[in-house]
Amino acid sequence: MKEIKLHTEAVKLIVNYFSQGKFLKFFIPGLVVAIVFWQVFIAAEMVSDSFSFLQSIPLIGDLLYSLVSGTVGIIRFILEQIFVFFILTLLSPFNTVLSENIDTEITGTPYPFDMSRIPGDILRMIAVVSIALILEVVLSGVWWMITGIMGFHFLDGIIYFLIASFFYGFSFYDYSLERYKIGITGSMNYAFSNALNMFLTGAFFLLLYNIPLLGVIIAPVLTTMLSTIVYLKNKSQASTNS
Repeated sequence: MKEIKLHTEAVKLIVNYFSQGKFLKFFIPGLVVAIVFWQVFIAAEMVSDSFSFLQSIPLIGDLLYSLVSGTVGIIRFILEQIFVFFILTLLSPFNTVLSENIDTEITGTPYPFDMSRIPGDILRMIAVVSIALILEVVLSGVWWMITGIMGFHFLDGIIYFLIASFFYGFSFYDYSLERYKIGITGSMNYAFSNALNMFLTGAFFLLLYNIPLLGVIIAPVLTTMLSTIVYLKNKSQASTNS
């Protein structure tokens, strides 16, 4: 498939860039955010462990501990979603610059840095990620209703992964779409017209993100690079074929 080939070529190019020592500085912001992330989750684990004494209460101890552990688990899940939101929004200025640098490396077009556009970059990414998360929740809700009726719960993990992959992929492609003056509506149209690229890039992000400790640092950088390269190559091929 064309989309798989594009992603394979992009990964090879990323490896080549790193072998030359290029773009390594863009891991620093993710490292700072990761340190905060780790502290929050260590605190959450400590809170959960602090309630282990409940298990020693006769008759109802295990039930109380299960309720507390379940509540902490829900809070942790919410924190994980919020953290991904922060990765895509707070790091958007850095990811935007990285995407521009990759573009310059490939096309030779310079993109001078302009501090004044940072608020706009963050606001657009907040809008894009918010739309993506809302649609993700809606589609997940529709699927859960279907499984509630039809009983396809064994597919829940796969369906959630596919839905999340699509919308995370869309979020990363928006760095390039914004640079080429494509509005949010046009970006959505691009995403649904190139669904397989969204799935593949988003899956790449999720797989990296779930690597313990390291994933939080490397996933945003590598996925920004991947989406930029795939977008430019796809754009070039479309221009050649037209």
